Amino acid sequence: MTKNISRKIGENIQKALDEKKITRAQLAEILHGSHQKVSSWINGKHMPAVDVLCTIMELTGKDANYFFGYPSCAGNNHIVGDNNHNINQNVGGFTELAEIKQDLALMKQAILELQRKKK
Repeated sequence: MTKNISRKIGENIQKALDEKKITRAQLAEILHGSHQKVSSWINGKHMPAVDVLCTIMELTGKDANYFFGYPSCAGNNHIVGDNNHNINQNVGGFTELAEIKQDLALMKQAILELQRKKK
Protein backbone atom coordinates (compact mmCIF):
# COMPACT_ATOMS: atom_id res chain seq x y z
CA MET A 1 0.00 0.00 0.00
CA THR A 2 1.37 3.38 -0.83
CA LYS A 3 2.58 5.88 1.72
CA ASN A 4 -0.28 8.28 0.92
CA ILE A 5 -2.93 5.79 2.00
CA SER A 6 -0.93 4.58 5.00
CA ARG A 7 -0.42 8.16 6.13
CA LYS A 8 -4.12 9.04 5.67
CA ILE A 9 -5.25 5.98 7.63
CA GLY A 10 -2.74 6.76 10.38
CA GLU A 11 -3.91 10.35 10.68
CA ASN A 12 -7.51 9.21 10.87
CA ILE A 13 -6.74 6.56 13.48
CA GLN A 14 -5.19 9.29 15.64
CA LYS A 15 -8.19 11.61 15.14
CA ALA A 16 -10.62 8.83 16.04
CA LEU A 17 -8.60 7.92 19.13
CA ASP A 18 -8.47 11.57 20.19
CA GLU A 19 -12.25 11.89 19.84
CA LYS A 20 -12.76 8.85 22.10
CA LYS A 21 -9.96 9.95 24.44
CA ILE A 22 -8.07 6.70 23.88
CA THR A 23 -4.28 6.92 24.08
CA ARG A 24 -1.88 4.98 21.89
CA ALA A 25 -0.78 3.04 24.96
CA GLN A 26 -4.39 2.14 25.78
CA LEU A 27 -4.99 0.99 22.21
CA ALA A 28 -1.85 -1.13 22.33
CA GLU A 29 -3.06 -2.72 25.56
CA ILE A 30 -6.52 -3.43 24.12
CA LEU A 31 -4.94 -5.00 21.04
CA HIS A 32 -2.34 -6.91 23.09
CA GLY A 33 0.36 -5.19 21.06
CA SER A 34 3.08 -2.63 21.57
CA HIS A 35 2.97 1.16 21.72
CA GLN A 36 5.62 1.20 18.99
CA LYS A 37 3.41 -0.85 16.65
CA VAL A 38 0.47 1.51 17.17
CA SER A 39 2.78 4.49 16.59
CA SER A 40 4.01 2.94 13.34
CA TRP A 41 0.40 2.82 12.06
CA ILE A 42 -0.35 6.36 13.15
CA ASN A 43 2.88 7.66 11.61
CA GLY A 44 2.02 5.95 8.32
CA LYS A 45 5.02 3.62 8.36
CA HIS A 46 2.92 0.44 8.45
CA MET A 47 -0.70 -0.53 7.91
CA PRO A 48 -2.73 -2.26 10.59
CA ALA A 49 -4.02 -5.71 9.65
CA VAL A 50 -7.64 -5.88 8.55
CA ASP A 51 -8.77 -7.51 11.78
CA VAL A 52 -6.98 -4.82 13.79
CA LEU A 53 -8.66 -2.09 11.73
CA CYS A 54 -12.01 -3.80 12.44
CA THR A 55 -11.29 -3.61 16.16
CA ILE A 56 -10.31 0.06 15.88
CA MET A 57 -13.55 0.70 13.98
CA GLU A 58 -15.55 -0.92 16.77
CA LEU A 59 -13.68 0.97 19.51
CA THR A 60 -14.07 4.35 17.85
CA GLY A 61 -17.49 3.93 16.24
CA LYS A 62 -16.06 4.92 12.84
CA ASP A 63 -16.62 3.08 9.58
CA ALA A 64 -13.98 2.07 7.02
CA ASN A 65 -14.79 5.09 4.85
CA TYR A 66 -13.65 7.36 7.69
CA PHE A 67 -10.23 5.74 7.91
CA PHE A 68 -9.70 5.77 4.14
CA GLY A 69 -10.68 9.46 4.00
CA TYR A 70 -14.09 9.19 2.34
CA PRO A 71 -17.39 10.60 3.59
CA SER A 72 -19.05 8.23 6.01
CA CYS A 73 -21.77 5.97 4.69
CA ALA A 74 -23.05 5.06 8.16
CA GLY A 75 -26.57 3.75 7.90
CA ASN A 76 -26.18 2.99 4.19
CA ASN A 77 -25.17 -0.22 2.47
CA HIS A 78 -22.32 1.44 0.59
CA ILE A 79 -18.69 0.38 0.76
CA VAL A 80 -15.60 2.51 0.27
CA GLY A 81 -15.57 3.83 -3.26
CA ASP A 82 -19.12 2.61 -3.93
CA ASN A 83 -20.14 6.20 -4.54
CA ASN A 84 -18.21 7.15 -7.67
CA HIS A 85 -18.52 10.84 -6.86
CA ASN A 86 -16.58 10.25 -3.61
CA ILE A 87 -13.67 8.80 -5.55
CA ASN A 88 -13.80 11.50 -8.22
CA GLN A 89 -13.76 14.28 -5.63
CA ASN A 90 -10.65 12.88 -3.93
CA VAL A 91 -8.70 11.85 -7.03
CA GLY A 92 -7.95 15.47 -7.95
CA GLY A 93 -5.32 15.64 -5.20
CA PHE A 94 -3.20 12.77 -6.58
CA THR A 95 -0.60 13.26 -9.26
CA GLU A 96 0.12 9.76 -10.53
CA LEU A 97 -2.60 7.58 -12.07
CA ALA A 98 -0.70 4.34 -11.42
CA GLU A 99 -0.56 5.13 -7.71
CA ILE A 100 -4.30 5.82 -7.65
CA LYS A 101 -5.08 2.52 -9.35
CA GLN A 102 -2.90 0.63 -6.90
CA ASP A 103 -4.45 2.40 -3.90
CA LEU A 104 -7.99 1.71 -5.10
CA ALA A 105 -7.30 -1.96 -5.76
CA LEU A 106 -5.78 -2.43 -2.30
CA MET A 107 -8.59 -0.47 -0.65
CA LYS A 108 -11.22 -2.58 -2.38
CA GLN A 109 -9.43 -5.75 -1.28
CA ALA A 110 -9.24 -4.52 2.33
CA ILE A 111 -12.90 -3.49 2.40
CA LEU A 112 -14.10 -6.79 0.96
CA GLU A 113 -12.08 -8.55 3.65
CA LEU A 114 -13.62 -6.31 6.35
CA GLN A 115 -17.11 -7.04 5.05
CA ARG A 116 -16.47 -10.80 5.09
CA LYS A 117 -15.23 -10.64 8.68
CA LYS A 118 -18.27 -8.61 9.83
CA LYS A 119 -20.74 -11.27 8.57
